[in-house]
Amino acid sequence: MKENLKLGATLLVITAIAGLILAFAYDVTRAPIASRKAEEQAAAMRVVLEQGEEFTLIEGKSNDNILESYEAKTSGKTSGYVFKVKTSGYGGEIMMLVGIDADSKVSGIEVLSLSETPGLGSKIKDDPTFGAQYAGKPAEGKLALGSDITAISGATISSGAVNTAVNNVIEFYNTEILGNEVATEAPLDENSPMLTEVLEAGSFTASTAAPSDAVLAIFEADNGGYVLNVTSEGYEGALETLVGIAADGTISGIKVHKQNETPGLGANSQDDPAFAESFKGLSTESEIAVTDINAITGATITSKAVVAGVNSAVDFFNTNLKGAK
Repeated sequence: MKENLKLGATLLVITAIAGLILAFAYDVTRAPIASRKAEEQAAAMRVVLEQGEEFTLIEGKSNDNILESYEAKTSGKTSGYVFKVKTSGYGGEIMMLVGIDADSKVSGIEVLSLSETPGLGSKIKDDPTFGAQYAGKPAEGKLALGSDITAISGATISSGAVNTAVNNVIEFYNTEILGNEVATEAPLDENSPMLTEVLEAGSFTASTAAPSDAVLAIFEADNGGYVLNVTSEGYEGALETLVGIAADGTISGIKVHKQNETPGLGANSQDDPAFAESFKGLSTESEIAVTDINAITGATITSKAVVAGVNSAVDFFNTNLKGAK
């Protein structure tokens, strides 16, 4: 019995000493480990914001997509910001870092993790020329895939996912860091600048013609043309498209101004100028086919939806407006 008590006491002393040693070792190594982790994190952030020296987490600056926000300082002065952001690609979740410098320009992007197709979507991380396109872009408004950024061939969805992440960061930076108000679309009336984007004219007036289920609004131009705002059903819901019809009865231009289509695919109906350009000059004498325009690669349903909307405008024009002036 005494031997058991003696053994128990000995083990208790040994355990206590071991615990003190471990606690001392942890206390000694804690600071170097934390320092090393901070330096590793800073090194990763310098990939997207080279001039940053120190990076401090900004508490409370996050949302569902922007996971962390860091303020960068150089010689004690703010030199930019780095954001950790997530987005959804073709194969699943993509984690990224996005840097914005003190001049409100994108300083760089870095894909941290992904599950995209090797040799295709994986190029958003493996091909440095893709990410390099973002450097120097103004962090003021949305960047468009197709006109501002060239997608990776065969990996449009993955490219669109990256572009969505960068645009989410740009919006967050402007609203949460700079405190700017979220830009809202101006009301669509006879003074809307969007009207002249699809039909060059001096002025517009709201038409007295009654709209229909597909034609939401009609505007008469002072040069004999019309602009019609039409709706059609896309892959992810309703689209709204402005359709300009010149006095000679040809399509003068179109502009998709509301859509919720897949980034990098159907969303290009709004972002790709080549798509809109392909409608210009088409006749309103007959129905327009998808084969008449440059359909969006990988977004057949959206392309057909826009064509359907344009045909609604053409039909309304021929039935209610043609020859009215």
